[in-house]
Amino acid sequence: MRKQQYLFKKLLPLIIIFISTLIILLLDGDACLFKRTTGLPCPGCGMTRAFLALSRLDVKSAFYYHPLFALPIIIVMIIMFKEKRIIKQMYGSNTFWLIILFLVVSVWVIRMICLFPNNPPMDVYKDAILLRLIRLFMHWFNILNFYITQML
Repeated sequence: MRKQQYLFKKLLPLIIIFISTLIILLLDGDACLFKRTTGLPCPGCGMTRAFLALSRLDVKSAFYYHPLFALPIIIVMIIMFKEKRIIKQMYGSNTFWLIILFLVVSVWVIRMICLFPNNPPMDVYKDAILLRLIRLFMHWFNILNFYITQML
């Protein structure tokens, strides 16, 4: 019984990722909360497409959709086996996690420079909440400006 609980605890991150991926695939459109809010692609944009390409053994497309497609798998493995001596050192190291963060942000910036705004998955989501608010404020500003110029 204890071994089953231990195994479940170790597999829980993989189960969560698997279920999350299924939910994302079942949703219509882009499921990224960051992209739906800002209109900009998040640092993980393209990861689902990369995993789908990898499932078809299309490594070239997987790398195009997100060059760090293997990183989540590596991180899950580190979390699962964090009790092992070598992995415990990495897991507990702030330097290791800062390097991961720097890598993710750097790849995101490079992808934004090279692919944004016309190449999926690094494209603009035009119906994003923030972009709709900006368009609404611009519309109100134009109406206000029109009335002010008519009064003068």
